[in-house]
Amino acid sequence: MIVLYLNILVVILVLVLELNVFPKLGIKGKKRNIIRFIILILISGINFGDVIDERNKIEKITQENIELKQENYDLNYEVQRSRLTGRGLTDSQIESLGESPLLKQAYNEGQECERTGNFKEAIKSYGEILKFRPSSDADKVSAYNLIGNCYSDLYELEKAMQNFQKASDLVEKLEDEKDKSNGKMITFHNIGYVYKELALWKDAQKYLEYSLKESVKLDDDLQKAITLLNISEIYFQLNKYKIAIEKLFQSTQAFQESLMINPEDFSSVRYAKTQNNLGTAYGTLAEVQDKVENCNKAIQAFQEALKVYTSKVEMVN
Repeated sequence: MIVLYLNILVVILVLVLELNVFPKLGIKGKKRNIIRFIILILISGINFGDVIDERNKIEKITQENIELKQENYDLNYEVQRSRLTGRGLTDSQIESLGESPLLKQAYNEGQECERTGNFKEAIKSYGEILKFRPSSDADKVSAYNLIGNCYSDLYELEKAMQNFQKASDLVEKLEDEKDKSNGKMITFHNIGYVYKELALWKDAQKYLEYSLKESVKLDDDLQKAITLLNISEIYFQLNKYKIAIEKLFQSTQAFQESLMINPEDFSSVRYAKTQNNLGTAYGTLAEVQDKVENCNKAIQAFQEALKVYTSKVEMVN
């Protein structure tokens, strides 16, 4: 504000000099230009000083924000460690969970409950993510989708849709474009799946096509494969067999591409579900073409899914 006033005073001074002082004193030509140059330097000096001062203020505020965030992070991390220690986890187990151990542990517990078919307990575990104060909107979108999927597995479709709608509402608030696109991909697929289960084919197809568009944008072969599999089912129901088979074939290709990464990069539940879905796709394809070949591929995929569960049982025993 002070700099603004100084600039106004300088402008007034220039006008007075130009209109009154210079004409009265007969100052013109080279002398007038020298005075103008001195005034210009004065204005530049005032504004340059203001820029430096403002820059220093911004740097100070930025540094204070960084220190505050680090302080809050340290405090939050220690609180999480304390809570997990109270639940019997060792230091090494907690450290393996990353920067948000409480959130990651809730996810892991939910995944394990899903693997054993204990969907109600999985819902409770995923619900901890929603209660977790530092959870971002992106984390909450994931949690609502995970909870909705559990309700789908329990065939409580109304509760599933309620959670998917909550996820959909939050997706629009996400600022990061990748998070938003990923949230839309998952949420639209889940909404479309519920509509498919309710035999509302047009609504199901609409949302699944939305999801497919986002999966292509994100180059997510696994989600693309799952979505194509569901879309193919809709075309079968609509007696559009040629398109259904085409979508089904595209689905098996996408599943195969998604499995080209190291299986260790998958969670056990995700890997098993991927193989199970691939088996389902080949099984459906076997009903319409190359029966023996596609049946064998389906059996192979189902066996791969079973390996995950078998290994888990052996570890428990």
